[in-house]
Amino acid sequence: LRERSFVWLVWSRWFVLMGMTMLTNFALFYFVQSFGIEQDDTGGPMLAVLAATVVGNVIAVVPAARASDRVGRKPVIYAACLVGSIGLAIVAVSPVLAVTVLGGLILGAGFGMFLAVDWALLTDLVPKASAGRYMGISNVATATAGLVGLAIGGIVIDVTNALIGEGVGPRIAIALSVPLLGIGALLLRPVKEPHRNGETTVPAAA
Repeated sequence: LRERSFVWLVWSRWFVLMGMTMLTNFALFYFVQSFGIEQDDTGGPMLAVLAATVVGNVIAVVPAARASDRVGRKPVIYAACLVGSIGLAIVAVSPVLAVTVLGGLILGAGFGMFLAVDWALLTDLVPKASAGRYMGISNVATATAGLVGLAIGGIVIDVTNALIGEGVGPRIAIALSVPLLGIGALLLRPVKEPHRNGETTVPAAA
């Protein structure tokens, strides 16, 4: 707990991963309930969105990593949260599959930016003498974020469908990702990012 920047970063990572995995967790419900596609016919749409997400991820990873070496890790992570939020918002309100694929592409870019740079910041922060222990602790956030997101999103889908009507629930669950990414970005503020020379920056007062 003395490594406060590490603790804040793990909490930030937990919320961001919870939000960014919401689409993949509930893609089946999204296509079946929100678009009215038969479950047996969801393979094509899901593959298209997955492919778009992977393409966005691949395109964004290297430029994001290089940018983080120049301007710092935190600004790029903030940008990743913004880009991911835009992609998720597009998916949540998408009227047609083509728009959903576009949202998946943007989400993939944000996810790629985040994964590359957040891991880099994590390795900058952990004490080198016990790096294995700290990286193991950080993986708790990685492993549990999707599970907690499934639980929360599932409840949101069931309650929303019951109150408003089937088809709205998956959209609301995916839209919930946007504030989750916002919380993750806010929790990143107290993190003191090391300079390349080993010094740390003190976050500005709110």
